[in-house]
Amino acid sequence: MLSIALAGKPNAGKSTFYEAATMADVDVGNYPFTTIDANRGVTHARAECPCLDLPERCGTENCADGKRYVPVELLDVAGLVPGAHEGRGLGNQFLDELTNADVVLHVVDASGGTDAEGEPVEVGDHDPVEDLQFVEEEMDLWLASIVERNWESVERASRSPDFDIDEKLTEMLTGVGATELDVARTLRAVEYPEDPIQWTDEHRETLAGEIRARSKPVVVVANKADVAPPENLQALKERNEATIPVTADGELALRRAAEAGAVDYDPGDPDFEVVAEVSDQQREGLERIREV
Repeated sequence: MLSIALAGKPNAGKSTFYEAATMADVDVGNYPFTTIDANRGVTHARAECPCLDLPERCGTENCADGKRYVPVELLDVAGLVPGAHEGRGLGNQFLDELTNADVVLHVVDASGGTDAEGEPVEVGDHDPVEDLQFVEEEMDLWLASIVERNWESVERASRSPDFDIDEKLTEMLTGVGATELDVARTLRAVEYPEDPIQWTDEHRETLAGEIRARSKPVVVVANKADVAPPENLQALKERNEATIPVTADGELALRRAAEAGAVDYDPGDPDFEVVAEVSDQQREGLERIREV
């Protein structure tokens, strides 16, 4: 099963995103480090089922009228703050959990309503583009620190006449979730000394950055898009093409409304229909969600 980790600073909306995706109850609050212990659950990626090309639908538990729901593991852990790789906040806990993730969803508060530490500020006061780089940097520095801690064993192994630095690096890096293919492609992409004693911190940091980019691809989730200034969303897209505007609060509201029979909505639908009596305030809120 594909494993996806939710990354980001505290109070960016990761736990709300997790709850909307899994419909599992989690602690959600407007303050940093609401999440202490990791939340692990299963959500589903929606796709067209191959049975649509057949005379009849397949009728399996993961298919509903030609819509196939592929199970995906979702991991929501403590938020990251600058210096997380050194243990600030609950950074080490998150970074260790990241080991088994195949993909990272970086949940960003696109509204600019929380500062770099996750403390609430006025909407628009913080530039969310500043949040993009630090998460990748913290992940890179965390991996670099693992490589550095294990480097002495690499140097010792190099005394053997049968030593192969590529094999030793593969053994080390597959231990942090990279595949052998990830490592092979990375080693072809970087230049490095055959003798590990000649490696510098720059060599190790370059290796860590390359292996992170290949083994932990990052997609930016521009959360709170319903209240974000348009210029913030545009700036995020310009900084990272793999940016998806979302409203985790809105998705959670839609799913709860669907459960209550108020709207006709299936996760992944481009739109929804109000099918029951709702208050003017509820209708106004639903229309705001529709605009995202």
